[in-house]
Amino acid sequence: MMKIETTYIKHDYRSLPEVTTEMEINPEKLAFLIIDMQNDFLHPEGMMARKVADIAPARLTITPTKRVAEACRKSGVKVIYTQHNYRQDFSDMGKSWARIYVHRPGTISPGDKVGPRGNQATGSLIRGTWNADIIAELKPQKGDIVVDNKRTYSGFYHTDLDLILNTLGIETIMFAGLTTAVCVESTLRDAFFHEYQCILLKDCTWEKTQELQAASETLVKIHFGSVSTSDMVIRALSNISIR
Repeated sequence: MMKIETTYIKHDYRSLPEVTTEMEINPEKLAFLIIDMQNDFLHPEGMMARKVADIAPARLTITPTKRVAEACRKSGVKVIYTQHNYRQDFSDMGKSWARIYVHRPGTISPGDKVGPRGNQATGSLIRGTWNADIIAELKPQKGDIVVDNKRTYSGFYHTDLDLILNTLGIETIMFAGLTTAVCVESTLRDAFFHEYQCILLKDCTWEKTQELQAASETLVKIHFGSVSTSDMVIRALSNISIR
C-alpha cells in the first residue's frame, strides 16, 4: 500500500472546511489518466492558442504531468491517455457537439486548418493529423494505453475506457489534462459514477480562468474525490514498485 497526501472539503456548506489527509491506496489498482494533452490544446500553433490570449499557463501543466507519468512507469502504475478527435467528415461528432461547434462557430472550430507552417494536417481535432496527436513532450511510451476515440467531454462516453480500467482491476484514478472544468471534470464525474476513487492533480490541470479552475477543484473536493499535486504523488510513488 501507499499513501498520497490529498485534500477534501467536509460537508459543512457554511464554511467549506478543507481537510488534508493521507489517502491509503493500493498501487496495483491505481492508474494515471492524462486527458487530451494534444497539439491542438497545448502547442503554441494549435487550436487553443488561437482561442485564448496566452497558451503559456496551460503549458505549465506539461512538466509536472511528465514527471508523474515517469514516476508511474518506474513504479509499474499504468499510464492511460485520452485523445479527442473526429473522422474527417465529422460523421461521429454527434448532435450536441454539432450544435455548439458547427451552428455556433467561434474564433476557430474543429476542422479549421491550424498548425505549424507547412503542416499537412487536414484540420483541428481530425483523427490521424498533427493536430490530434499527443504533444511530443508527453509522447506515450511502451506499455501506456491510448483511448483514441474520445469524441465528447467525458472520456467514458462511447469509448472503451471503462472496459480497460475494469480489465486492469483499477480502483483509483489520478487525473491530469485540460481543460479542468470541461473534459477533465466531465471524465472525473463519470469515473465517480462508475465507482472509481478520484484524485485531481491541480498542477497537472488547467482551465481558462483561475475562477473556473478554483470552482472545479472545490467541487471535486466536496462531491467527487480529492485534490493533490504532482509532488505528493511522486513522493508516494518513490518507495513502491509493482513490477
